Order: sequence, then C-alpha cells, then structure tokens
Amino acid sequence: MNIFFISVSFSISFRPNNLLGCDIPVDHKHFVDRSMGLRHFSTKVCEKVKEKGRTNYNQVADELVAEYFAANNMHSEEQKYDQKNIRRRVYDALNVLLAMNIICKRKKDIDWVGLPATKAGEIKRLEEERFRIATPLSQEACNMLCTVDYSSLCAVAIKISLCFRLNTRPQENTVLYLPFVIINTSRGTTVDCAVSGDRSEFLFQFDQTFEVYDDFEALKRLGYSYGLENNTLNPDMVEHIDEFIPPALRGYIPKILGGTSCLPNIL
Repeated sequence: MNIFFISVSFSISFRPNNLLGCDIPVDHKHFVDRSMGLRHFSTKVCEKVKEKGRTNYNQVADELVAEYFAANNMHSEEQKYDQKNIRRRVYDALNVLLAMNIICKRKKDIDWVGLPATKAGEIKRLEEERFRIATPLSQEACNMLCTVDYSSLCAVAIKISLCFRLNTRPQENTVLYLPFVIINTSRGTTVDCAVSGDRSEFLFQFDQTFEVYDDFEALKRLGYSYGLENNTLNPDMVEHIDEFIPPALRGYIPKILGGTSCLPNIL
C-alpha cells in the first residue's frame, strides 16, 4: 500500500510539538539532499518501525544515518551537519506517523500500529463484524419468539384441560400429557421399538423414512395456537393472552400481534 503525505516545505529550524520527547539540535547551515525530504524519510521510517514492531527514536535515526553515509562518500565535517539534519527529518517523520496513528509511543518505545485500512477493506471488516454480532442476537430473538408461542400453546392446552376437568373427567387413555413427541411414517413401514425398564428411554428402528414432531408442532397442527404463530390470533383471545404466558415474555406480545419484528437492528 502506498502512503501519500501532503507536500509541505519545512524550515530546518521548525520544531513541532515535542510528541516524542527528544531534544534535537537545530542547524541552519547544511541541508540533506533535497530529494530526501519529509516524504522520503516518512516512508523509510515507516518501513523501519514496521520491520521491527517495537523500536525507539535513536535506533531508527542511527540506522538511517548509517545507511545514508554508507551510500555517500562525505567528509567528516559534512557528516556532522548532515547527521543532525537526517535526525531532524526522522524526528519530523515520526511525528507525522504518530499523528496519523500509524505508530504509537509508550515512553521512549515506538510501536507499530498499522497502515490505515482502505475504504473497501474497512467496509468489508465492518460487514463481517455486523454479521458476527447479529447472528447470535437474531438466534436469541427467534428462540424468544418460539418460547412465547410454546408458552401460549401450553397455557391454552392447560386451560382446555381444566375446562374438561370441571365438567367431566375424560378417560385416562384419551389424555395426552405434555411434553410429548409424535413419530409419523407410512403404513407399510416396519417399526421395531425397544423400551427401557423404567420407560425413560425408547429405541426405534424404521425400514423406511419417518418424521418426528414435538408437542409444539403437534398442538399448532391441532389448532391450539389460535393463529398466534402467523399473527391471526382470534380477537376473543387477545384480551386474555397475557394470562397464558410468563410475565417476562408479555412485552413481546404487542410486537407479535402488531406484525413487527422482534429481531434486533444492528448498525
């Protein structure tokens, strides 16, 4: 990724805010080659810090000074002045990178943070984060809706059962206790069933396909949901619906009856 900086000419006597806490001498007599301006040193410094992960001003400046003098034959007097100017450029470059949050400073240590993400990359990252957060929340909301429906169905079934008991007690072999499951298969299917001694476990084997329905689905198919699952609740039941479900779930009933989604809005 290319890094672009605003092209601004700095006087060598310019001293920015002391972000790095370094006391750099200022010199007015000599300048490093004009082709090696702030942009050049910002790139070099960025590469150095990225390569090391954690470093400090003196380490970066020493290495860049050594590289510069190794590539240029200079008299000792020239080296003296150019070394000061190179360190000044490194200092300025570090402040630029620090201001852009590409690096961060902890006391004398300088840590690599990273280059700014591209717009497309940032959008992709945010979309992935949105999906990661929304998925479990959506699942929880769906589970809550199922709980409301199930609680309502159970309550309706209990109320019907109480009505029967007040009038006449049905025969025991006609009573269906909650919870239960229904296994459905074709008439020609051979079914082997084994039951544990305490009747707590059942083992079924089928030679053809079969379907399993829980009590929730069975009660809906028998019509005991009264349209709650598809927002067609019998008007006579609306005023009594709160009686059928736990208090903690009653706040969701207006949303279900109003046809609004209970799913959370993310971003």
